[in-house]
Amino acid sequence: MAKKGTKKKAAKKKAAKKKTARKTTGKRASSARSTTITFKCISDTCAPDKPKPHIGPKKSKVTLKAPQNKVTLQFFDPDSGAPLRPPFEETTTTGPIVIRKRGRRTFTVRADASPHNPYQPTCEDPDCGTIVEPPEMIVP
Repeated sequence: MAKKGTKKKAAKKKAAKKKTARKTTGKRASSARSTTITFKCISDTCAPDKPKPHIGPKKSKVTLKAPQNKVTLQFFDPDSGAPLRPPFEETTTTGPIVIRKRGRRTFTVRADASPHNPYQPTCEDPDCGTIVEPPEMIVP
């Protein structure tokens, strides 16, 4: 009979360890999240699969993918049209972000990123035009 009680105690102890492990490794500890945006030639236009994705909160990861063509993203000021620095920590200039064909790049959203970040995607395919209403990345 002692074996039966020992097995129950061991099972309870194992369940308690699992519960503790879930608490300490759960995703609730961080508010950062991950977003993936894929750029393709859609109806002869270079466009993202999500035109206005929420890429935040700040410090979140954003993966940009280009499965078909090399893609260039230029962020800009909606009022003046002047180039802007992308909303990512890894970028330090107003230059474009380039994603090679069949490539992906992962970035971290800057802490001081603007809430609205319009950009113009350009695909290397000559049959793929530019989008009329530029998409934007939104940082909540």
